[in-house]
Amino acid sequence: MAGPSYRIEVADPHAHLFRVTLKIAKPTEQQLLSLPVWIPGSYLVREFSKNLQCLRARQNSIPVDLQQLDKNTW
Repeated sequence: MAGPSYRIEVADPHAHLFRVTLKIAKPTEQQLLSLPVWIPGSYLVREFSKNLQCLRARQNSIPVDLQQLDKNTW
């Protein structure tokens, strides 16, 4: 069974922006995605999601609505 695949491209090197594509071969009906809120060795809670721009989802090339459930889960 294949897991998710990631593709990372440099979108704008001067602005330090990257385009990250996540493909999930067989998503569940209510698929949840989340970002970590920690870094190993650090006791600080991080908010990595504040750096996201243009978050989108598609299934079979059809846009899918995203709902942010909390600061790090969609």
